[in-house]
Amino acid sequence: MEKEMQILPITHDYVFKRVFSYEGNESVLKDFLEAILKIKIKKVEVKNPELIKNSKEDKKGMLDIKVEMDNNVIADIEMQSKDEKI
Repeated sequence: MEKEMQILPITHDYVFKRVFSYEGNESVLKDFLEAILKIKIKKVEVKNPELIKNSKEDKKGMLDIKVEMDNNVIADIEMQSKDEKI
């Protein structure tokens, strides 16, 4: 029996992370950030997206992508989408 293939949009969490934070795709992430932010970036490095808890009561947080750019700026990147159904 053949399974139906489902095409997921770039806004799907798995696809977004796979495309933009997968090791070896740094140039794709760099181009994406340059286009969105309208700045020139020499290099990006994907960092651990886990947010450190300040106390034991805090909830664990995970960013979609955390990058360090060439100028030592850290960027926290989150994909936000809106349901456009009518």
